Amino acid sequence: MSIAILMMVIATAVYGNSCNGCSGHGKCEMENNVNVCICDKDKENNPMYTGSQCQHHTCPKHKAWVGHVVNSNDLSPVVECANKGLCNRKTGECECFSNFEGAACERQVCPNNCNNNGRCLSQKDFAEVASATYDAWDADMVQGCLCDAGTRGPDCSFIECPTGADTVGGKGADQGRECSGRGTCDYTTGECECHHGYRGTSCQQSPISK
Repeated sequence: MSIAILMMVIATAVYGNSCNGCSGHGKCEMENNVNVCICDKDKENNPMYTGSQCQHHTCPKHKAWVGHVVNSNDLSPVVECANKGLCNRKTGECECFSNFEGAACERQVCPNNCNNNGRCLSQKDFAEVASATYDAWDADMVQGCLCDAGTRGPDCSFIECPTGADTVGGKGADQGRECSGRGTCDYTTGECECHHGYRGTSCQQSPISK
C-alpha cells in the first residue's frame, strides 16, 4: 500500500466519510478524498464557527492588546477577545479578564466607573474635547475618567478644595495651586489645611491681611 493511500485510510478512520451535518453550522465538501466541514462565515467573511465539525462558536475579534507580530510593522494582530479574555466556545462570548470590557474585551475599564463623578472617555474622545486628534491603534481602547467640576483623580474620587489668589502675591489658583498656594488640600473632605499663619476656607487670609 502506498503512503498516499495509507494516509487517506488513516484520515478516513479519524474523520470519517461524513461531516455529521457540520453541526448545522457549515457545509460539507470533499478535499483530498476526505469530507471536511467549511464553517459558516459572517458578513465580513470571518468564520462564525470552528472545529472539525463546526461544533464550536468563534468569538468577536479585535486588535490585540498584546500578541506576536504577524506581518512587518504589525504589532496588533486581530484576534479573538483581543488577547484580554477567553472565548466561551459554547456561547461565542468573550469572558474578559479583570479591567477589560467590550464584546471583544477591546476596552479598558474606567476605575470605579469614575465614581459617578465623571465620564469614561477613550483617548480619541479626550483628544476631541481638547480640539485635537488622536487616531493611533489604541485610540478607542485606552480609557480614562474626565472628572466633573469639583473632583479630580484617576477615578474622580478626590474632592477639590477652594482656592484663589495668593494673599501675599505668590503662586495661587492661576498657577494651578490648591488652597491659594498657602495650604494643602484634604481630598477626602475638600477642605484646606492652611499653613501656619494663614486662614480662611481657601487659606486666603494671612496675619497681615486687612
